Amino acid sequence: MDEIAITLWMHEIIFRIRENQGILGDGFPRRVSEAKGIDELLEFLKRKRNTVFFLIYISEKESHKRLVRRVDAATGKEIKRADDEKRDIKLRWKLYRQRTIPAIKYLKKNCRLIKINGEQSIENVFKDILRGTSLRNYK
Repeated sequence: MDEIAITLWMHEIIFRIRENQGILGDGFPRRVSEAKGIDELLEFLKRKRNTVFFLIYISEKESHKRLVRRVDAATGKEIKRADDEKRDIKLRWKLYRQRTIPAIKYLKKNCRLIKINGEQSIENVFKDILRGTSLRNYK
């Protein structure tokens, strides 16, 4: 399954993203194989130097709070997804610790990774992202 996802992302990056454009991914990469694949592709395309990965982090407690009170951005009404139950949220965090944290460590070691506090205001998250895109401050 990882290979299919990586192949699709690579195709999009190679054929749709121009050299002077960037990529904004949401929840990507989540596995070490994906992180290695995107890293190797960016190196091959000579775009690694201009690429930054952001980790917008919130605590497990905060994610639970947000997920059980999810709001539709268009209507402002509270919505409930089937996978927003407490046991499902715990499972997602377990998978995050098992699969995604190793990918984050890979990116931190091999790429430019900027960790942003996702519990601050939307405006401050945005400011931190803009600061990070300057490529001067990376962790």
